Amino acid sequence: MSRPPLQIQTCGPWEMKERLGTGGFGNVLRWHNKETGEQIAIKQCRQELSLRNRERWCLEIQIMKRLNHPNVVAAREVPEGMQNLAPTDLPLLAMEYCQGGDLRKVLADAVYFGGRSLRSAGWAGVGLGNEQEEEQTALLGGTKAEQNLLLLPLTLSTSGPVTASVCLLCAHSWPKERLRTASALRYLHENRIIHRDLKPENIVLQQGEQRLIHKIIDLGYAKELDQGSLCTSFVGTLQYLAPELLEQQKYTVTVDYWSFGTLAFECITGFRPFLPNWQPVQWHTKVRQKSELDIVVYEDLAGEVKFSSSLPYPNNLNSILAGRLEKWLQLMLMWHPRQRGTDPVYGPNGCFKALDDILNLKLVRVLNMVTGTLHMYPVTEEETLQTVKARIQSDTGIPEQEQELLQEAGLALYPQKLAIQCMADSKVNDATDTDLLFLFDNRKVAYERQIFLRPHPESVDCIRKCGLIIGQLENTGICKLE
Repeated sequence: MSRPPLQIQTCGPWEMKERLGTGGFGNVLRWHNKETGEQIAIKQCRQELSLRNRERWCLEIQIMKRLNHPNVVAAREVPEGMQNLAPTDLPLLAMEYCQGGDLRKVLADAVYFGGRSLRSAGWAGVGLGNEQEEEQTALLGGTKAEQNLLLLPLTLSTSGPVTASVCLLCAHSWPKERLRTASALRYLHENRIIHRDLKPENIVLQQGEQRLIHKIIDLGYAKELDQGSLCTSFVGTLQYLAPELLEQQKYTVTVDYWSFGTLAFECITGFRPFLPNWQPVQWHTKVRQKSELDIVVYEDLAGEVKFSSSLPYPNNLNSILAGRLEKWLQLMLMWHPRQRGTDPVYGPNGCFKALDDILNLKLVRVLNMVTGTLHMYPVTEEETLQTVKARIQSDTGIPEQEQELLQEAGLALYPQKLAIQCMADSKVNDATDTDLLFLFDNRKVAYERQIFLRPHPESVDCIRKCGLIIGQLENTGICKLE
């Protein structure tokens, strides 16, 4: 059913420009100030509400006005006289306008999971790079000197895709404009507020000074915790609802953990983790059979339901982050709410600190020029390259004394150098590909091409490739990954 046409209105210097969205009983409209150029979003009720929903509407406004976090959309003052234009007697809610749209639109973009569009939009990640692309630079053949000349323009000109999860999983220590959605959710919980409707449509994008900022919106279903800290009302979007909400059981902040885990999984893979197309009753009956470790429940091509504790492959996560994020998702997607979010180290509700640890990992990336294999090594602040070389010998069989580690420009690295000075750390180099180290074996003077076909995904017999160039190899998956 088509929506009624928007009747353009004005209020002093303010002019209504467009409808940004429509919810259960409200519209969000963009207003523009012709004199100052300022833009705001106005949420207004379009119909008469029941007493309970009127209370909910007013509660959202109260909550919004007292919150102050860079990743929660900020309330603004309603321009003078605009309240008189409201279609009902309920107060208007004025908010900052976020011009980047919502996360759902980003996830719906097919190019997103190919990766290129994110970098051009200013997205960046820690240790979430296109390992296939980096490996291609090791497959050119020739002598060491010839390879260095060939590698330089390639590694400088290619960025590599970044998984969609970057928008959510950003570390606290990054620049202020890139504070994460997880931080906003923790902020709400610390202020005794459950969001209860966390989903891609309720995360909007705002262009910051350097990067996109991701902000939580729509606190219409938010619930303030009372002293008992248990709630019973049934609200939210079914696809992201925690099981206890479907069961109409009492619940706490852990319902947001389930929604956030579901959202994070979708950002990594492109789909929701548990039978996304099933109806609620059948979904509940089947998914409740999963174990505590399962983070995926899906149907195979034969229609048989499968359970898995691993992220689907292929994905754009390196092996270290994939393994640790799998364990984190297991915390967030536990069926039983009392266990959900409990970390073995940090205890109940320790999932946010556990995520900080994962995303503060310091990783050294080493590309073996002999085999074309990319190796990843977590390192500590005090660790030197000498200890990394010992681990390289264990993985590659190249003796420490025969290893030569070069930076992108061909500069040699010395064993006494601290490993963190050449690692994938966004605080130092904004997570570009310049942290990649190239490993040569001094016993060799020439290198053969090393291209290995990666196994096809399940039920895929072949992949057609036509007219490939180096810049397109990242989308073919023809490299051997460790």
